[in-house]
Amino acid sequence: MSNLNWREQRALQQRIADFEQERAQQARADERQRAQWQRENEQVRERREAKMAADEQAQRDADDAADEVRLAPRKAIEMRAWLASHPDKSAADFDKLAWQHLKLNILEQERAEARERLKQRMRSEF
Repeated sequence: MSNLNWREQRALQQRIADFEQERAQQARADERQRAQWQRENEQVRERREAKMAADEQAQRDADDAADEVRLAPRKAIEMRAWLASHPDKSAADFDKLAWQHLKLNILEQERAEARERLKQRMRSEF
């Protein structure tokens, strides 16, 4: 810069300052854009997670309804036996106090039997 006169030096300094100011503005704009993208990605992720959770809940509800329909005859048998051994209770009491536990036990027993059948089938194939 020593070969430049003071006007040229001042103009060069101004150009450098303008360039640095533009670079700082661009950096701020880039940061705002990154923050916007991050917010949008977060919103998309939250919507996707909410949809997955809703789908999973709907599947659980459908499975529970299917289990109730499939186990209805067994429930009737178990309710008659339970009411016979608890004459002071009602069908609503059976649903509230006993059926959920019995249903879980029945479903677990069915899963254990299915696992055992699968083991037996795999053993017979090899």
